[in-house]
Order: sequence, then C-alpha cells, then structure tokens
Amino acid sequence: MRVTARALPALTLLMMARLAGAVEPSTTGERTAGPVESSPCTVSLVSPGEEKVLYGTVELKAEVACPAGAGGTADAARVVFLVDGIAVGEAAQPPYRLAWDAGGSFSTHVVEARLRDEKGRVASALVVTPGSALRESVRVASTPIDRVDLSIAVTGEDGRPVHGLTRDDFSLREDGRERPIEAVDPERRPLSVAILIDVSSSTRSAWDVLRRAAPAFARTLGPEDAAKVIAFSGPARLVADYTRDPRAIEQAMAGFSQWGGGTSLYDTLAAVGVEMAWRRGGRQAVVLLTDGIDTLSRIDLPRLRNYLRRTEVTVETFLLRPEGGAPPPEARRFEHDITLLSQETGGRTRVIKDPGAGMEAAFRELGEELQDRYHLVYSSDPGGGDGRHGGRRGAWRGIEVTARRPGVGVRTRAGVLGGHDIAEDLLADLGQGDAAARAKAAEWLGSVPAAGAAERLLAALADRSPDVRAAAAGSLGKIREPRAVGTLVGLLTDPDAAPRRAASEALQSFGPAAVPALLDDLDRAAPQAQVPILAVLAAIGDARALEAITRRALPPPPLTRETADRPRPDPRVRAWALWALGKIGRPESLPVLRKGAADADPLVKEAAERALAALSAPARDVRQP
Repeated sequence: MRVTARALPALTLLMMARLAGAVEPSTTGERTAGPVESSPCTVSLVSPGEEKVLYGTVELKAEVACPAGAGGTADAARVVFLVDGIAVGEAAQPPYRLAWDAGGSFSTHVVEARLRDEKGRVASALVVTPGSALRESVRVASTPIDRVDLSIAVTGEDGRPVHGLTRDDFSLREDGRERPIEAVDPERRPLSVAILIDVSSSTRSAWDVLRRAAPAFARTLGPEDAAKVIAFSGPARLVADYTRDPRAIEQAMAGFSQWGGGTSLYDTLAAVGVEMAWRRGGRQAVVLLTDGIDTLSRIDLPRLRNYLRRTEVTVETFLLRPEGGAPPPEARRFEHDITLLSQETGGRTRVIKDPGAGMEAAFRELGEELQDRYHLVYSSDPGGGDGRHGGRRGAWRGIEVTARRPGVGVRTRAGVLGGHDIAEDLLADLGQGDAAARAKAAEWLGSVPAAGAAERLLAALADRSPDVRAAAAGSLGKIREPRAVGTLVGLLTDPDAAPRRAASEALQSFGPAAVPALLDDLDRAAPQAQVPILAVLAAIGDARALEAITRRALPPPPLTRETADRPRPDPRVRAWALWALGKIGRPESLPVLRKGAADADPLVKEAAERALAALSAPARDVRQP
C-alpha cells in the first residue's frame, strides 16, 4: 500500500493491530497470560480486499491451509473475524465466512482473520481497507483549482446524438454570468457505473428481465469502462463487483436470492456516490431501478443532494410503474423528488411500465447514450456570480450549457460546488440539523478530520436523540479522544440501548487507557451500573482490573452480628464478575471461580461453571450470564 497523507490513519491502525498481535488482543475475549504459539497453518483474507471501501452488509471471508504432518488440519481450525481490533464474529468450519454490517460511514478499517488451530496455536491475516475522501469535494479542486469537467449529452429534435460540434457551438453561464469554454471534445474518459437495484418483494418478478438487461448494458461499455451491481432493500449487497464482462454480471445475478424488507434508497445512493467519487477516476454514473419509496434511510433528500453535489456522479433512474391505476400519493412525491435529483446530476428519469417489453432495450439505449457524449472543460469563477453567495468558496454555483445551433438540446449537471471541505457542512448539521442529520454528521465526523470536531462530538454525547448520542460515542472512539472516556463510562447506563452499546464499543477501542476511569466508576456505581462496566473491563482484559473484579466475584461473608447491617452482594453483579474473570482468563482466578461453582445461587453457579470451562478450553468463548 502506497503511503500517502490519506493512508496515515489506516497505517496507524495497522501498526496498532500488528503490535497487538504479539499477544492475544484483549478485545477478542481470548487473551492468555503470555505469548501465544504460532500455528503452522496459514490464514488469508479473501474478502474484503485492500482497495474496497466498506459500507452496508459486507462479506468477510478467509481461507485456511495447513501443511501435511504439521499436527493440525484446516477443518479443525476456528477463524475469528475482527474489525478495528474488535471481534465481530467467528466461523468454526469451512467455508470461513461471515456477514458484517459496516454501516454507511465509509470509514477506514483494519480487518483481521485470526485462526486458532486445534492445539490452540494462532495465525492471522490483516487487510487495511480505505475510507472515503477526507475532503469530499467535486473535482473542481483539481489543478488548476477551479477547473470544471462536465460530461454533456447533446441531442437533436429527433432525440438522437448530435456529432461534430466544437466549443464554438456552445455557450456556458455560471450563476448567470457567461464563462469562457476552454475545450469541448468527444467524451473519452473511462466510465464507472454502479447499477443499483431495489430488491423489495414487489420487484422480484422483474428480476429475470434484469438478468438480461444489466448484461445488455455491460455490452455497451468501452475497453476502460466497468460496471458493478448492487442490490438494496434495507441493507445494500454487492451482487457483482466492477467488471465489463456481461457473462460475469449475468452469472452473479443468477445466484442472488435475497428479496424483501424496507428500502434505504437515499442512504445507499449517498454511500455509493461518495465511494465512486473517492475510488474511481474519470466519469461516474449510477443507474437506479426502483418501484417504491424510501422507508428506512437516515438521511433525507436535501442532505443526499448536498453529498452528491460534492461528486461528479450522474444519476440515471428507471421507475417501475405497472400499467393500470395511479400510484399512491407518497409514490408520486418520491417520483417527483428522485426526478429532480436525477436532473440536478445531469441524468433523467425513465418510466418502465412493462419490464418484459422495455427494460432490456432501455438499459442498452442508456449505455449507448453514456458513450456518445461530449467532455466540456471550463474554469469556474468562485469570486464572481450574481452576488447571491457573496463569492464564498464552496457555494453552489448554477450551470447552464446551451447549444448555439437551433433545435439542439444539451443536458448536464445543474451546478458545481467549489473546493469546500465537507467537514464544514457536517459540523453545521451536527449543531443545527434534525435528528437524522445530526446522527449522520456525528457518524461521519469519526472519519473526516475537522477542526473542533472533538468538542462538538463531546457535546453531542448529551444530545436528546439516542441515535446522535450513539453516533457521537462511536466517532469519539474512532478518533481516540481522551476527554471522552469519563463521559463514555457514564453513557454505559444510558436509558437507550444504542448509546450503551456504542459507548461500550468505544471504550473497548481505547483499550487499557480506559481502565482507570472504568475502575473509578466501578467503585462508585450502583449495582445495576456495575454490570456494563464489568463487561467492558472483561473485553479490555487488563490485569489491573483483576483485583476489583475479584472482590465482586467473592461470596458474601457469613452473616454475623457485625455483618448483618452491611448490604449483601447483588447475585447478578457476582455472576458478571465471575464471567469477566473467565473472559480475562488468568490462572490466579481459579480459586474464586471454584468457589462460585459451588455457590447456592443458580445464576452465580452457572456463570462460574462457564468461566471454568473457558479456562480449561481457551478456544471456547464465554457466554454472557
């Protein structure tokens, strides 16, 4: 991996993960008292690759190989998958694979596959995946800084492409002021296309036609072009990665069978658009096919428009509208909104009433149209305009391109956003947006460097929305903000589950640095508040916590006149303390665990027995009480 400024956070994570590999990292629940013997078996990460930005549902896949006569077999191995040092699941037998939800933040991740063979020896493989752009800006920020590249569709009155035009045949106005055009040439830049298919239950009948339509589109691609297919309902699923092979797309679609659920169109479109702008050069287009409305997205249409304005993505939409009967009002509103979005990005909306008769031809015609365009270049004027934006860099500047020849129409994106750090908008959304916008901004600020972000995220831990509190906790854990530790400990008893879970994961990401604050709160906390603290301490696995955990795992003293007035230990706290001792896995905890296994309380007894079983068989995990 080439070392660049953007790669530094990933390299830091990679170095931390490799250093942690000298002993078993605490976050997996598999820590041992000393160094771990290396396995002769090898493990490799098949998916994800180091060039893939992770979002939505991602498949983690590993392969294991053991040399003959090495005292181990691949079938007896167990593979734990970790993301950023935290175990997200395991596979106990081939094929070693796991579905993991990466969310929609496009963050850099360290993905690890850790093998433990039948003798307890370990091997691991690491991949650092890229994040989205640290500065999500349209490519007007290239050199020269205000150069704008536009892909324009030019058609005559018959709707067919018009050829042979030069820059003298066009005029361009930006915010109402005419700008000189530097060049107009036939479009030759490589094209990257994401075909997004709504796979709610109502589109299942169209899938067979889509299996022909998507390959038909791929056949129009040039030698440097590529397309991928993504299916979405609630989560987004990669059906076929970038390829120009129609057969590969058809075969991948033939194996898809996961229909149903709600629709997270706006979240998926934002994720795919930003990923394409960050990872793909040349032109980018999204071909969207849907028949419904957005029901699950966390971002709304204005924010989606704002994100897409920072890209060069063109959204081309196909709406499935069966003949007979008008669509419901919410579907009509959605059609209006998605049509405006397509037009603003330089695309358009096409209505498909009979998929069997028109979809394959429509996909093929769109592919041909995307190939038959012009590439127009001009220099933006961030200090000019009609005064509406005060010349502020980063403001949206409307674009109008017209042909000087009569009867010739031009279609391109509706405007350009100057060199402008997305962090400014995220900070503004976190302070002033609605709950969904605040949550999305808090989530993204964990991946986008921004001056003052830590302070805003710390304040967001007290937000009235649990989703915002959870997102802020997660981001503070990602950026390892030390001032957050105390507040995150307090968030472990939040009335809502999402902030509690996010605070726990964030504290685990701090590792041993969080232990002093956790121990301090453990000594002062009520019994019900001690349980989540014990769980985090167990996950971190620092030996400094053993004494405090052991005190809570011990049986109460015998009832005497002197002890009668003292509060009795809560059995649930004792059970969790015993579980934590088993999770940490230190041999000095054995006497306490044996006492717990003989306890009369069934909850305490069961937790101690599970912990003892984990100590005698380190490859097994400890189930929670």
